[in-house]
Amino acid sequence: MENYLTLAVHTRARAERLKDILESHDVEVTLDEMNLPEFPDLEAFRVGIPIAKLPVALKLMESVENNSSAGIEMKMAGMSGTLLIPVDFSESSILAVKVGFSLAYKIGIRPIILHTYLSPIFTPTDQIDPTVGMVPDGAVVIEDRDMYGIESRQLEKFKTKVRGMQENGELPDLRFSTLLLEGVPEEVIIDYCKEHLPMMVVMATRGVSRKEEDLVGSVTAEVLDSCRVPVFAVPENYKMPKVEDIRKLVMLCTLERHDITAVRALMQIFNYPTCEFWLVPVEEKNSLNNTGKKLSELRNFFTHTYPMSEFHKHPLDDGDFSDGLDKFIREHDIQLLIVPNRKTNVFSRIFRPSIAHKCLFRRDMPLLALPV
Repeated sequence: MENYLTLAVHTRARAERLKDILESHDVEVTLDEMNLPEFPDLEAFRVGIPIAKLPVALKLMESVENNSSAGIEMKMAGMSGTLLIPVDFSESSILAVKVGFSLAYKIGIRPIILHTYLSPIFTPTDQIDPTVGMVPDGAVVIEDRDMYGIESRQLEKFKTKVRGMQENGELPDLRFSTLLLEGVPEEVIIDYCKEHLPMMVVMATRGVSRKEEDLVGSVTAEVLDSCRVPVFAVPENYKMPKVEDIRKLVMLCTLERHDITAVRALMQIFNYPTCEFWLVPVEEKNSLNNTGKKLSELRNFFTHTYPMSEFHKHPLDDGDFSDGLDKFIREHDIQLLIVPNRKTNVFSRIFRPSIAHKCLFRRDMPLLALPV
């Protein structure tokens, strides 16, 4: 043991968590309970590591201290420790930034503000060579460069505005990045998520009164249907409470294993919050009795697994499901709708849109889609 040193002294739970993190990075760990006569009721454990592993252990220790347990766990699962906020410089973009920064601060991760742009497909007619009917290559390059410069300046102005909001206390004081990419917005967002795996995407949407304009080609809907990371969507006209004040949630359940996967992801993201959940089944195939039995089993499982939160089962009455859900949301002051979301193909999106897709267009309230 002469080649070991004490890295930290913690309670049992904290010491075991640190041990798991260190061992996941090939650092050998010893845990020794400390008997201190001066403090007979104190539970303390010495975390020991080989001296040769001190450099990597210190880096991991700093990572643990600067991030929530959710951030550490999800980084270990391969995610990048970032939160993506797509913007178009509108007022709704400010709402997305406010919500995104609040979530990033709570989770302990870094926000990235993403803006996309499209270069014009056609160039002005005075740049077309009339003898060959083609656009000179140089003209296209110049035009692309001009468009990139314009968008870069706009993004820099937006970045300055965000920093000003941080300075006057409207936003948490977080280190953030900006990113400018060319392409169709929904395609850029989906491709970015595939490559970099952010922990979450936060997007602002139009209110119900304006969503009819977006029924075809909605960026948020396309991202919901194809993105394999959690998507938090908030309507532009919704008065968003503080993230820490979101306590009343409805989760739409399919009564399959996907529900357990979705809640586990939610609890990891928000670091095991104290909330009140209502479990609402949406599976139409089951008989009423079978639905009730499965819902009770699911509620009992969640209550046992996450004792800090309170879970209720609430099958809606017969009739129009959407109307019943709207009434329930109003009566119980629900603050967030959680939807387990499966990836769908183009055919399904047109003829059998996902639950998340339908909820996005029907309600003016925050929606968290968890991929399953």
